[in-house]
Amino acid sequence: MKPADKDQRELDALRSFFDSHSDVAVLLENSASWADSQAEQSEKSRRTAWRVAAGAGAMAVLSSVVALTTIVMSHRPAPPPQVLVADRSTGAVERLMSLSDFQQTAEETTIKRAITAFMRAREGYTHAMAEQLYNDAAAFMSPQLQTQWFALWDTNNPQSPLQVYKRDTNVRVEIGAISINRDSNGKPTSARVSFTKTIKQGDIALGGETAWLSTLSFTFMNPPTKELYRRVNDIGFVVTDYQRDADIAAGTSPAALPAPVRPTPAPTTPASMPALQAPQMGAGAAR
Repeated sequence: MKPADKDQRELDALRSFFDSHSDVAVLLENSASWADSQAEQSEKSRRTAWRVAAGAGAMAVLSSVVALTTIVMSHRPAPPPQVLVADRSTGAVERLMSLSDFQQTAEETTIKRAITAFMRAREGYTHAMAEQLYNDAAAFMSPQLQTQWFALWDTNNPQSPLQVYKRDTNVRVEIGAISINRDSNGKPTSARVSFTKTIKQGDIALGGETAWLSTLSFTFMNPPTKELYRRVNDIGFVVTDYQRDADIAAGTSPAALPAPVRPTPAPTTPASMPALQAPQMGAGAAR
């Protein structure tokens, strides 16, 4: 007998046995179902164990972060207490500003120092120091502004400070806030300056104190080669545009001062800047 025929006969006999004994078939089906259930239960248990392990790891990491944050915060000094000041007359309460509120960079300090020197020379006047104020202001000006400055101080100009204020009138300037503006790259390019003027003829105040706002554009170049200017402006701070307006919010009229904000520029600008001359304070400048 061939082996294949023998195997077929055994399979037929086994099939006949299962067909004649239904309880054995049910038992085998139950055994297979139990085995599948055990496999599924093992897979679920395995997944649950991984989830529990992942949750425990996350909690451990979170606990470490919280502990580290607590340690860092415990070593950080507490912010200084704020001091409040009450105005006795109005009852308004304000925070007392500390020295840290006024801290500024070395660059800002340098720029504000140059602007203050320029503004005092540009807007102030005393006859005894007219020549020095004239040269000090010119030391910070671009060639174009120097041309306008020269035209303004010309004694033939009726709006020249020498003609307007003469010998016995003084203009005192007090610089207020200076706000520095920067471009998109953070480079300082312009500033806005608030200041007040007090005009006195002898000991008599003329018109009271007036408030003004000036906007100026500036850049930095090589320090002036002229010794007279380099002593005043040794950092090469150059004002390229200047405009003064009355501070209307402070009650100053645009016509509070006779001197113009900007002299009319010359029709053409010379190729080279002529050397500025000292103001002529001869008979034509005297009252």
